[in-house]
Amino acid sequence: MTEKMRLAFKYKLRLDRKQEQALRNFSSCCRFAYNALLAQEKEEYQEYLEEA
Repeated sequence: MTEKMRLAFKYKLRLDRKQEQALRNFSSCCRFAYNALLAQEKEEYQEYLEEA
């Protein structure tokens, strides 16, 4: 029987204010896009259920 070893690494980003703001803006855009697509999927699924 083979044994597997799992490794984990932690990284800490040391950003200046400009980089931190850019990262926050990017994550906000990603969150907005994900939520918009999720809402669209829910709406389409509800329409599918109503048709059946």
